Amino acid sequence: MRKKIICCLLLLTMILSSVPVAEADASVRNTVTTDIEYFDDGTYFKTTVAVSAPEIQTMDLTQYKEVTRIGTFYNSDNEPLWEVCVIGQFKYISGNYSTCYDVDGYAKTYTKLWKVSDFKCSKSGSTASATAKGTQYASLIPIGSKVKTVSVSVDKYGRVY
Repeated sequence: MRKKIICCLLLLTMILSSVPVAEADASVRNTVTTDIEYFDDGTYFKTTVAVSAPEIQTMDLTQYKEVTRIGTFYNSDNEPLWEVCVIGQFKYISGNYSTCYDVDGYAKTYTKLWKVSDFKCSKSGSTASATAKGTQYASLIPIGSKVKTVSVSVDKYGRVY
């Protein structure tokens, strides 16, 4: 009888230890949403959110998620001019709390007629943000600029907004 109990416990231990908590592949992304803000001159600012999949879950039920929001400024001919990106690292316990524990990002231009400046990333609570200023030039003279901020948040249930 004792041998049967030990065998059952060993079998149970082997089964539980072989089940992965999570298989995370940061290269796999699921696009969640895309928003577009239009301007009177025909330009527009398009933001796309991507969430890492699958989520990483630890034994204490804490779940981790990487969320990226990219905002790209386009001209009226649908050509990208510049973009700003925020990458937030989030953790949450479903229904209990969520927090952004790390933030990164970048800003870049696609044309020599625009320059990006004043780039900064920040995090507060369960929100990650990045801000950049895009300035348009004509013959080395600035002729217009736009300041854009992209933000992403994860609530205590893991929902992205």
